Amino acid sequence: MRPMAMLNGILLGTAGSIAVGTAVTLLIVTLLAGENERLQGEWRLLLVTTLLFAALAVACGAAFVGHLRLRPWRWWAQAAVVIVLASIAGSFWPRR
Repeated sequence: MRPMAMLNGILLGTAGSIAVGTAVTLLIVTLLAGENERLQGEWRLLLVTTLLFAALAVACGAAFVGHLRLRPWRWWAQAAVVIVLASIAGSFWPRR
């Protein structure tokens, strides 16, 4: 297996599992938000996190397939992975 395909496969599995985990957490928080006031403000951050990691999983999946099959668009998909990773880093970067 090519090194970039392997890296994209690892990122695909990681991003997919984080997206599923945050989606399940979002579902639980949504269901329990009426009973607990503290949970009412948590769903927005969970939704954004779920969407960002789902987008990363999709981009990694495209790059993974592109690198395995040596498609000409594989580097565009790899650029999408880098852009989404930068978006995730920017969204979690501490603000002053």
